[in-house]
Amino acid sequence: MTLDSDGQTIKRIRAQNFKGFKELDINLKRLNVLIGANAAGKTTFVEILRFVRDIATQGLDNAISLQGGVKYLRNLNIAAAADLRVSLTIGQPTTWRFFNHDHAHRDTYFQALAEEVEHTLTLRFKTRGLGYEVMEDRMDARVTWSQRSRGHSKQSILFAKHEEERPAAGAPALKSSAAGSLALKSINGKISCELDIPASLNLQSTDVIPPYLSEARIPKGTILAFSPAAYYLLPTLRKPPFAPLEIGIYDFDPKLPKRAAQITGKADLEEDGRNLALVLKEVRRDRHKWRKLNNLLLDLLPFVQDIDVESFADKSLLFKVKERYFKQDHYLPASSVSDGTINIAALILALYFEEKWPIVIEEPERNIHASLIAKVVELIKEAARNRQVIITTHNPEIVKHAGVEALVLLSRSSDGFCTATRATESAQVRNFLKNEIGIDELYVGNLLQA
Repeated sequence: MTLDSDGQTIKRIRAQNFKGFKELDINLKRLNVLIGANAAGKTTFVEILRFVRDIATQGLDNAISLQGGVKYLRNLNIAAAADLRVSLTIGQPTTWRFFNHDHAHRDTYFQALAEEVEHTLTLRFKTRGLGYEVMEDRMDARVTWSQRSRGHSKQSILFAKHEEERPAAGAPALKSSAAGSLALKSINGKISCELDIPASLNLQSTDVIPPYLSEARIPKGTILAFSPAAYYLLPTLRKPPFAPLEIGIYDFDPKLPKRAAQITGKADLEEDGRNLALVLKEVRRDRHKWRKLNNLLLDLLPFVQDIDVESFADKSLLFKVKERYFKQDHYLPASSVSDGTINIAALILALYFEEKWPIVIEEPERNIHASLIAKVVELIKEAARNRQVIITTHNPEIVKHAGVEALVLLSRSSDGFCTATRATESAQVRNFLKNEIGIDELYVGNLLQA
């Protein structure tokens, strides 16, 4: 079996009993701008994604601990009275190819196409103490199964034997197709697969998942739904059946990149941007990337002529900026560079040079002059063409330039629960816009409510 996947986005987030949310069910787009008053739930919304990311990278126990433990993970008003559930629907066009080893059908192969995959984790809390147990851990995909002809050439027979990406003999011909499903789940670490294969196809479940995989187990504490480690315990699948989540979450502090960064640090941009110099050094290795970075900087900050990284004897790095205000070839050290320039550089790196998806950025407008906000929004919109972007903001200019289609409204009810909805789904917002009241005016007047 082989797999191809592309174009991953989070299409829907559902959560129950997660911090301030009693119930959350929201559809996401390529660009999502989270707005609302203080304590409305913007940070809590981001914490759902952070929790999922930490499960994938740190494991469940550590992910819960990083949220402050069970007590602060669940909603304090609901406590242990209800399960905690997090479900992400990933728009992930994915194709699996299977090969029936029956000699009578060696001229065909089978294909399963999924447009989206739902990842679900449910935790049940102990009524006493801070214990919990995993009640549900699964991934579900609605798929279209199809049977395709691949011909009888010697090369295509080898394709079946070695499961290479494509048959050599021409384009495959569709013979039949029907709807079904494919799901993976874990119960106490034991993996099982649920298949709904149409009877019209001559494909057995053992052609898809060999029988011995019924004994496969994943390490204790590993979550199948969000953890990539589980996939590689299924060796016959060759590649992960569902691509793991790699969520980038950023909350930049411009004071930190002004300090020297160790040359032995992470190559990925840190959440607070502290290793900005090291990331710039890696980008500089590729002249095409470096040219793109400088062009993006120049578009927003015309006074920036160049940006560079200096190495010191103690194996530390510090970036520096050349501004057009100086006639000589003089660079300012990071400690003398404005907070706004640092924020914009970090923002560009996160949006255009990090490999993670989606990209979540908290308050990207910090330290940036109001006259640049429109350009910053255009920068974000351009990046959102190629990857999903989620930002939080309190800035009415971002609200204005992002447009109503991108807005997600968050508010808090009188009983303390957070709610979220898209602005386009609010009858009140639609009515205001019909009366030609600007979306930024509604935001400043605190008239945008979920």
